[in-house]
Amino acid sequence: MDPVTHAASGALAMLALPSRPATRWAVPLAALAAAAPDADVLLGWTPLLALETHRGFSHALALSPLWGLLLALIMLPLRRPGGWSLRCAWLFSTLMICLHIWLDAVTTYGTLALLPFSDLRVRGNALFIIDPWLTLPLLAALLAFRTRHGRNAALAGLCWALLYPAGMLCLQQWHEAQARRTMPRTEELHVLPDVLAPFHWRVLARREGRITVRAMDWRGRMDAPAPHLPAAPSALLETLAAQDASCFVFRRFALLPVLRLEDGGAWLVHDLRFGTCLPWAAALLERMSRPQSPFQLRARLRPDGTVEAVRLQYASGDSGWHAPRPPRRDGPAAALGLY
Repeated sequence: MDPVTHAASGALAMLALPSRPATRWAVPLAALAAAAPDADVLLGWTPLLALETHRGFSHALALSPLWGLLLALIMLPLRRPGGWSLRCAWLFSTLMICLHIWLDAVTTYGTLALLPFSDLRVRGNALFIIDPWLTLPLLAALLAFRTRHGRNAALAGLCWALLYPAGMLCLQQWHEAQARRTMPRTEELHVLPDVLAPFHWRVLARREGRITVRAMDWRGRMDAPAPHLPAAPSALLETLAAQDASCFVFRRFALLPVLRLEDGGAWLVHDLRFGTCLPWAAALLERMSRPQSPFQLRARLRPDGTVEAVRLQYASGDSGWHAPRPPRRDGPAAALGLY
C-alpha cells in the first residue's frame, strides 16, 4: 500500500489505545513505525536493486521483532519518565510492522513475508496499489479524533484497516471462482483488483500460449473477450534468466508476462498486473506519460540466441541498455534465496 495508508493506520493504532505516552511525539512516531518497512526503497537506487530488495527482509514476519526492537530503541520520547518501558515500545513497534506487512501482503505486488525460510511471494491480489475505500476512511477517522467520540473513531478506523482487506480477500476469491466457471479450460487464471475495486476487477487468463485480459464487474460478469496477447514462452524466459541477473529477478517477479517484438529487433517482456481495463484510467495514465505496466524488460538477442543487451525499467527507474550480467551469487537476490 501507499505510505499515507500505512502511516494513518499506525497513528490510529496509537490513538485507539486507552492510554498512551504523554508526549506529542506519540502519534507521529506510531505513524513512522507503521510506515518504516518501506524504508527499503532507499536501497533500490537501480531497477534491479529495487526488484531485489523492495518488500524483502524489511517485510519478513520472522524478523519483525528485530525491526521492532530497533524502532523502540530510537523512540526515545516514548520512553521518557512517565511513558512506556522499552518492552512496551518494542511490542507496539513490532505490531505496527506486522500491520504494515498485512496491508502489503493482500496487494497485487505482494511481499516476501516468509523470509528467510521461503522466497514465496505472499500476494493476496485483493487490493489495488492505491485504494481510496481503504485510505479515506482511515483519514476520516483521524480527523474525527478531535470530536467527542474520538477514541471510538480511532478504534473503528483501526478495525477498518484489519477487516476491509480481509473482506476484499473473500471478494477476490469469489470473483476468481466466477471467472473459472466462465473460463474452465484456461491453463492459468488470475483475478486482480482494478481501479476502484471491488466494483471493477481484471481477469488474466492464459491458454495455448495466449493471454486474455477481460474486465469483470462486482457481480462477477465479464465483458466480451479482448484481443489475445502472446505469452512470453517459458523457454525464452529461462534462456534470458540464465544469462542476465535482471532477467532472472524479473522472471521470478512477473505474473503472466507478455512478449512483443519491437521495432529494432528488441524483445519486450512486460507484466500485466498493474494495468487497467477502465478507459478513463488508461487515458489518465497516458496523459501522465506513464505506461500501464511499470515493470518492463527488453532484450536484444544475437542470431545464436545469446543475449546481446538488456534494459530493465522499474516504475520511474531505467537501467538503460547494458551488456548481460550473470546472476550474482553474492548479491541481494542471493541473500534472499532467489539464486
